[in-house]
Amino acid sequence: MDARGGRGTDPGERGGAGPDSGAEATGRLVSELTGSLPCVRCRYELKGLSVVGLCPECGTPIVATILAVVDPHAEALKPVAHPRFLAGAIFGLAGCSLAASILTWLMRLADAGTQMFGIRFDDGALPFVGTACIIAAGLSATSLVRPHAQIGRGGVIRAALGVVAFAPLAVFYWLIHGVFDQAHAAPYIAPGESDAMRAVLRLGMGAFLLVAILGLRPNARVLARRAVVFRTGRADRQTMRAMAIAVGTWMVGDVLSLVGAHLGGLGAQVVRGSGVFLIVVGSVLFTIGLGGIVVDAWRLGRALIQPAVSLDRLLGTGRGSDP
Repeated sequence: MDARGGRGTDPGERGGAGPDSGAEATGRLVSELTGSLPCVRCRYELKGLSVVGLCPECGTPIVATILAVVDPHAEALKPVAHPRFLAGAIFGLAGCSLAASILTWLMRLADAGTQMFGIRFDDGALPFVGTACIIAAGLSATSLVRPHAQIGRGGVIRAALGVVAFAPLAVFYWLIHGVFDQAHAAPYIAPGESDAMRAVLRLGMGAFLLVAILGLRPNARVLARRAVVFRTGRADRQTMRAMAIAVGTWMVGDVLSLVGAHLGGLGAQVVRGSGVFLIVVGSVLFTIGLGGIVVDAWRLGRALIQPAVSLDRLLGTGRGSDP
């Protein structure tokens, strides 16, 4: 018992062998790093340097890099059974979704070419490819239903609903671009009396797209905890939420298009013009968001393949290691 009446043991009585010894902990901190640690600012490899030192390249304190990079939950994160497969599936989900969006923009550019130059571009194959991309994205999304044991029942159900939403999403995409648009010249650039039907189809597609985004988002955020770029703020944690807002924006534009179809005169033109503007803004933001998700999916895939960084791994104090 020590002088304060506690039951602590004097460090000397333990022979300094315990990992909690103050002298030993201090010595370990001022000793060299045993694990790979790129500088958070300039990416210089800090392995072998003292924790209390500075980066030789940019002068950033090494302790700042440790605080920015080390994940306090690294050892608690559940391992995935097939990390390479999961990384590829996540990138496939993001990449196929972006491809479908780009193909849609190509079809709209073809419409613009028809109106401006009177040339009908043969874009008949694009709806097939775009629909196939959505189906492929849905198949890839199944990897997010339960990627590891840390996902609870609620997350599994939400993600499963998000995956199921890809089926009607592909159907609506095909009905819009493979059926309706093929029967109407430049349906977006020069809408006609039947553009109300297209607005209804787009509202259906947007609704299922929202289900897919919001259903997959929670499990995607759980996996994002593994990526250093998310923990250091170098990746947007709210990309999927922003994309949902973008979808909602273009859906408001479609609602205005429906309202404008039942008006006459100048009011109809103003309402329809406002609807077209919101559709364009929402679509542009959605595509930009998909581009950001592709980049983040690539970074996340690399983090899934590599083990999460922990302080024990950097200092060589993990279980089974010799201090």
